[in-house]
Amino acid sequence: GVGHYTASAVLSIAYGKPFAVLDGNVARVVSRLYALNGNLQQPDFRAQIERRLAELLSRRMPGSFNQAMMELGQIVCLPRAPRCSKCPIRKTCEACAMDKAELFPAPRPRRAVELRYLAAAVIRKDGKVALTRGLEEGLLEDVWNFPSAFGRTSQEALDRLTEKLAARPALRFCLARRLGATRHNITYRAIHVDCFEFQGSTTGVGFRWFPLAKLDQAAVSQLARKIMRLAE
Repeated sequence: GVGHYTASAVLSIAYGKPFAVLDGNVARVVSRLYALNGNLQQPDFRAQIERRLAELLSRRMPGSFNQAMMELGQIVCLPRAPRCSKCPIRKTCEACAMDKAELFPAPRPRRAVELRYLAAAVIRKDGKVALTRGLEEGLLEDVWNFPSAFGRTSQEALDRLTEKLAARPALRFCLARRLGATRHNITYRAIHVDCFEFQGSTTGVGFRWFPLAKLDQAAVSQLARKIMRLAE
């Protein structure tokens, strides 16, 4: 469960081992120091940064070096409006010499926005509503959400939601009515959400039941809060 960044930090700071820590702040400092353009998602750029960082690393005090580099990127070598006049290495910084510090490194390209459709089910029982953990595609796994399904169209999302509910044991549901629609953004997804009320019988298998009146106090997602307002 420990990645390269954490391992390098622990080994250098706690044990004095010569491992350089590389994060976004450190990459920015090194990129500007040598006027290297690119972003860490590009293998060639990352390799250049790692090579330069290995050359700079203090073998005698690797922990102090790593902490100094991280702090330099956090409070001086900022992404916007870097404080070059206060930088202790400005005299050897190529980007500073060109007066183009903000151009390094290149911004990470943004992923194109994808329009998605989500159908969400409001299932009521004794003044409570049924919720499940997370959405599909590994989204919002740590919070409660209304049962839902993605689709390429609104109809496909509703069909998939109906199939998911029908596949659960001890559930007998039918679509009652459409409650309305809302929109929600998660990373690169622009989600059109259709909210539907389902009626039927259930033993509660696979659901957690929350009082609708107190749902706003529970560990639910912002998306669930939007659906809640439609349900109310």
